[in-house]
Amino acid sequence: MMKLKKFLKLTILIPFLLIQFSPVSAASINSNNSTNTLLTIDQPPAQTLNGEFYDDHLADELLPSGSLGELVFGKVPNGTTWKINPETFNEIFSMSNGYKLTGGRNGAGQELAAQWLKKLKEVVKPDSVFALPYGNPSGYWVNRLLTHDSNFVLNAGSQTLSKFFGFPVLPANSFSSKNYFPLNKRGLTTFTYFNQTIKNFALYLTNDQLTGLELYSNTLLRNDLTQLQITNISADISNYADQLQNEIYLSPAKFTVTSSNQKLPITLVNTFQRNAKVKLFLIPVNRKISTPSLLEVNIAARSKIQTLIPVHSLTSGISGIQISAIGNNGQFLSRPVAYPVNVKILNPIVTWITTLAAITLFVAVLIRNLRKFLNRKQKING
Repeated sequence: MMKLKKFLKLTILIPFLLIQFSPVSAASINSNNSTNTLLTIDQPPAQTLNGEFYDDHLADELLPSGSLGELVFGKVPNGTTWKINPETFNEIFSMSNGYKLTGGRNGAGQELAAQWLKKLKEVVKPDSVFALPYGNPSGYWVNRLLTHDSNFVLNAGSQTLSKFFGFPVLPANSFSSKNYFPLNKRGLTTFTYFNQTIKNFALYLTNDQLTGLELYSNTLLRNDLTQLQITNISADISNYADQLQNEIYLSPAKFTVTSSNQKLPITLVNTFQRNAKVKLFLIPVNRKISTPSLLEVNIAARSKIQTLIPVHSLTSGISGIQISAIGNNGQFLSRPVAYPVNVKILNPIVTWITTLAAITLFVAVLIRNLRKFLNRKQKING
């Protein structure tokens, strides 16, 4: 971080004069001669799903002395071929537009990222650049866990690179790593859980949202992640999965029922950018009331509606209804909400007796008042 801040204080001219003599990373270059050089731009993910960066490590790598900076700021041999991870490129592009670190602090690498991208565009020539699979995951695990999506992972991202460079960038035709390696247990569990969550909500996500989420989770299948990176990515993915389960929700309420058949107003909210067709799954907590098992509801994007739940009361007392929103395949789309229901209805016989008693009391009062009136009239006449 100190090196980054020091670099940004220098003028643009001086570092560009110095970096022409910076060595190219041996770790990222395979070369038999000056006309057969391969440079790879690839880093583990540094950005969360909400757009923040875990830290400024990626910015440090963009320095002339960093693993990515030396590739573009140093002397690039003629005939160089480039392989670029579209995810890494997207993160650097995002940095160049300003960014924040987790915790709310501003990142320090915006200017450096812009300089790096400008230099990359200068040194990369047409017909010399290829896209890596998005996120550069292990081919072994992609083929094992995403049997039908391997081509999608290979092809994703090349269009973004083509737009940036202004000439075609070929998509990857194979995975960099195809050999088995033991996948971290937490990473595998999180990956499986997140992909199932994405499938549950796929109908309510935009195409861009769905694509971005699917590709981001694939980074857990990289073979070079540290334990800290696995922990951070897993926590980020799990938090986002929980957030998806709160996009459709039921507002809490309490009800009092005073008749045998009554309709209770329930508020349902949809914060997705697409319309949602859901079913309300209703479970009475006891036999004091009964309700339909399922009610179908349509709710527009980013809106809320109030739907009426028919309730048949069988006897007075404390009851309730547990309601959840579910999808067409029975998957839960919202967290269940318990609605307390206080049933205050009288048995028909009790109601008849009460009514008769009221009438009798009314008649008695009427007779008493009539007698008082007649007595007063007799006194006056007498």
